[in-house]
Amino acid sequence: MKKVLTLIAAFCMLAGALNGQELANFQRGGGRVVSPEIQNDSVTFRFRADYATYVRLSTSWTPQMEMRRGANNVWEVKIPCPRPEIYTYSFVVDGVSVNDPQNILVQRDGSRFLSMVIIPGERSENYVEANQRGTVSHPWYDSKILG
Repeated sequence: MKKVLTLIAAFCMLAGALNGQELANFQRGGGRVVSPEIQNDSVTFRFRADYATYVRLSTSWTPQMEMRRGANNVWEVKIPCPRPEIYTYSFVVDGVSVNDPQNILVQRDGSRFLSMVIIPGERSENYVEANQRGTVSHPWYDSKILG
């Protein structure tokens, strides 16, 4: 009886551990969506929304723009590249403002969060450098006085 209870307890622990595994390579409906994609003369924004009726791009440098539905329910808009600087944007999906899920750069604007895009150039050099992460270390030095 003791072996049976031990076996049941082991299975319960394993079942809980299996549920906690991340699906690292899981992609629904096609490949990875790249957004924003900065070219020399334009910026392309993409957003996957399977059941959306309309998607608009709301930026800090242009009025809202309609996006077009493409393959695999990926909405896309290509706009002229603004001058080098840091800009914010969001998507408006069926009237609801949504950040870009493919972009890890986020800026807090008082009471809300907005996705960021950094257009490379002279005015944005400091921003690009600030986003490059280094190594954090915690060195330990033995003290002859304290022992």
